[in-house]
Amino acid sequence: MPMQVLSLGLPRTGTLSMQKALIKLGYHHTYHALDAPSSPTHWMLWEDAADATWGGCAKPFTREDWDRLLGNCAATTDLPAMFGPQLIEAYPEVRTVLDVLHDAIIRLP
Repeated sequence: MPMQVLSLGLPRTGTLSMQKALIKLGYHHTYHALDAPSSPTHWMLWEDAADATWGGCAKPFTREDWDRLLGNCAATTDLPAMFGPQLIEAYPEVRTVLDVLHDAIIRLP
């Protein structure tokens, strides 16, 4: 199944609601961090992605690497957003949704 939507809202910014909306729109399967515990190999692949991104690993994560992790997904939300730039580079043809949660700052006199 080809990747179609990268929803790049960070965890705790309404990503579960976004997943439900994407599923209603027909994007089956939509990856969320809640999917990771169901597959121990997912955690190993996420570790590999983190090492490739921030660990100084000489080999960057390629589209083929991302496909091993997300290849059965039509969309992503939540945890994959931590790798937004890498996913956009790997899947430049897909739609990208940037979900930003704004913090309100209240100053008391």
